[in-house]
Amino acid sequence: MRRVNFILATILVIINFYFIPLTFVILKENGGSMGFGLYLVPISFFINLLLIPAFYSFKDKYRGSKLLFAINVIGVFFSLSLFWLFITTTSLD
Repeated sequence: MRRVNFILATILVIINFYFIPLTFVILKENGGSMGFGLYLVPISFFINLLLIPAFYSFKDKYRGSKLLFAINVIGVFFSLSLFWLFITTTSLD
């Protein structure tokens, strides 16, 4: 379980390389022309907050924690599904 938790935490850190700039771009552009992009900020910010348990999973003290493992599993599932959704949908520009 320790190794799987480490792998899940690594996936969460890597996936946040996409979601952290996405959060800043949405905030910089004030949600786009109509402001509907601001609806994505809480979702993106939630994924950014998943970095906290991911970084705790790298420490030896918390590596075997079942609570962090559960949070990482749910976070990876949620993050990867949203990442797949954002990547595969077409832009309406």
